[in-house]
Amino acid sequence: MNQSDVTAFGSLLDDLNQAGVRYVLVGGIAVIRHGVVRGTRDIDAVFAPDDANVERIGQLVTAWHATRQDGSPLPADAIGPGRSVHLRTRSVGRERDLADLSDLREAHGELPGL
Repeated sequence: MNQSDVTAFGSLLDDLNQAGVRYVLVGGIAVIRHGVVRGTRDIDAVFAPDDANVERIGQLVTAWHATRQDGSPLPADAIGPGRSVHLRTRSVGRERDLADLSDLREAHGELPGL
């Protein structure tokens, strides 16, 4: 079974991988990958900020017809180094993010850079 057949997450990750985007998953998906059983409603990722990678991400966002969470169009400069873009279908909230960090710390000890 193809990863895309399982969830919309799989389809998005397939697109990122096929486009050659360099990224690392963080948040709920990362916690699940490290063995914590829980659900998530979004994908949190950090992307390499080099120009070529930013261009690949911009092309995907255009192909996805992505908008801001409120449905408004993304500004032309929305994709770039040092920018945070929220394209989730649902908002999970800060409390869940803090719980994810706690689970990761419990499983692996202190996290670098936090």
